[in-house]
Amino acid sequence: MLIACAQVFADPLLVTYIEKPPLYYTDGNGTPAGFLLERVRTALTGLPVSIQPRSPRRAIEEIQANTIPICSIGWFKTPERESFALFSDAILPHTPWLTVVRASKRDTLSHLPNLSALLALPKVRIGVVAGFSYGKELDQLLQTLAQRLDVAPNESSNLRKLVAWHVDAVFVNAAELDYYLNDAQIPAAEVVPLNFPDMPQGEDRYLMCSRKTGPMLMQQFNEALRQQNGNTPRTRCVYRPDRPAQGIFPLGMS
Repeated sequence: MLIACAQVFADPLLVTYIEKPPLYYTDGNGTPAGFLLERVRTALTGLPVSIQPRSPRRAIEEIQANTIPICSIGWFKTPERESFALFSDAILPHTPWLTVVRASKRDTLSHLPNLSALLALPKVRIGVVAGFSYGKELDQLLQTLAQRLDVAPNESSNLRKLVAWHVDAVFVNAAELDYYLNDAQIPAAEVVPLNFPDMPQGEDRYLMCSRKTGPMLMQQFNEALRQQNGNTPRTRCVYRPDRPAQGIFPLGMS
């Protein structure tokens, strides 16, 4: 699958990812992997790219600096990020969040009617991941609990803090819980996932890019995504080295 019109950059487009298996991660051979990373790579086929890992903080800072064309895989769209970045169409529809607690707290917490009741408990501490957005609604809710948040560097560490009694609950994507329990070497029997009716839905994930990347590339990337789902007709394009950088040139255009 070829990107319809290869945008011309002086260097390969830098595409970054954080370590979030099974969506995108570095495998045992040091190679970028993950089903969502491969979907983005396929949509960018025909455009020279360099795919590199980043910490969440660095990935955001590089896009916000806007010094080069650069994209990062799998971010939620927030008003703050929209103020400095471009976003593709959704590359992964939302999946639900689970509230994960220690199994020893099952009897105490599982009877609670909703997430609001859990968060209203005066001494409850919530584990969150540094630099990570849980989506607009949940982020806003967590901001009201700033003094009761405990920050971990990644999801596996967050779960380890949970079973070590440093926090009382963490939020984990339903599709990723088994992976992170395995990565943290935590038996599934040690935790209990709670599905509260008022838990905000997870949000779609996007390719987030610096403004220097340009809207034309985003348009063509979106077209490539649509073709993955339904063979949308494409405009054929060709690289024109005689033209200025960062242009997109369909075949037959003078």
